[in-house]
Amino acid sequence: MQYFLSTENFNAQWQFYTENEVKELATKDIFTIDHYADSEIFNPDIQNFILEHGDMVRTVNAEMRNTWALGLREKRQLKGIDPQIQLRFQQLKTWLKQVICELLASMDWENKSTKEIITRIITTLIPYFAATGGLPLPSVILPIMVALLAKILKLGVDAVCKF
Repeated sequence: MQYFLSTENFNAQWQFYTENEVKELATKDIFTIDHYADSEIFNPDIQNFILEHGDMVRTVNAEMRNTWALGLREKRQLKGIDPQIQLRFQQLKTWLKQVICELLASMDWENKSTKEIITRIITTLIPYFAATGGLPLPSVILPIMVALLAKILKLGVDAVCKF
């Protein structure tokens, strides 16, 4: 798993990849966008990250959802994943949403390019992860961030950033 210690580590290649994913995903329906994030629960790297560092988001108010944007086969597979990993995954998604929505609320994001928004989010998340969990920003959270940004591009901040 790659970690971003600074914005320099989030180089042009990562920037292009992330921006491309956000723009492409924003053209899809909401289920597909949510599925993109929810299916990361099956990623062994995100499971390991949650097991090792899940305490950093434990205080986030996130309830275990009974509705996941997953297919039938995936829902059956989900039953085999520890409920604590599922809850901490939901907490991680909620925490990222809070941080990103607070950032977007504080900036004139409508006049920024997708690339500028991603750079600003990464620049903000690196110190958040260091302060909250004492670790660098892990690349495994990028799909969750991509799905959230795609949803914001599709529906707008007001529709997505409700708590």
